[in-house]
Amino acid sequence: MSLQIRRGTDAERIGIVFDDGEIVYATDTGTVWVGDGVTAGGIQFGLTETLTDLTDVDVPAPTDGQLLTWVNANSKWEAVDGASGSPLTTKGDLHVYDTTDNRLAAGTDGQILTADSVSGAGVKWADLPAGENWALITVNTSVVAGINYAVDTTGPVTLTLPVSPALNDVVSVSDATGNAGTNNVTVYGNGKNVIGDTTLTLDINWSAATIVFINATIGWIFKSVAN
Repeated sequence: MSLQIRRGTDAERIGIVFDDGEIVYATDTGTVWVGDGVTAGGIQFGLTETLTDLTDVDVPAPTDGQLLTWVNANSKWEAVDGASGSPLTTKGDLHVYDTTDNRLAAGTDGQILTADSVSGAGVKWADLPAGENWALITVNTSVVAGINYAVDTTGPVTLTLPVSPALNDVVSVSDATGNAGTNNVTVYGNGKNVIGDTTLTLDINWSAATIVFINATIGWIFKSVAN
């Protein structure tokens, strides 16, 4: 038993209204069509939407690499960015979405990716919370948020805070050798207030302070103090 399928050239197919359910094979294009009793030429098998004419297309200003996609809600073909439309430009970039596809640049060494409902993309790079890492300091140092600094006070030491801190950045400083009363630890704000001043000084032996950044107006404030 064999199945008889109507066949002919594509030009012949276009002018015929085929019976509902009738299968047609276009010999010159290799496509299969199904009749619905109404549409001249039938409906191409496997397609739910067809590009009938330019009124189906809504692409006022196409750009290189864009693709046509059918948007059923608008009953039109519309342009979307293809692979070449990626917002990524640099090693370490992440592809994120706020109101459109966007790029999140790589963070700095040692930072972690964390959820952040305030940012447009919902995520951001952040320093490790204080308490995760310790560093022993013996000389003047530019510090990084998210680190606990144990300071060797056999001599005076100045710590310079980050120049562009962000909300919730935390820095902890401790007198590790018990000589801060003689050899002060100076924490320089680097243009931002530190407890209402340009610097914070640890001048009591074995003292420690943890500070957190709020904003450009308030600057750094105490989170905890130990004297």
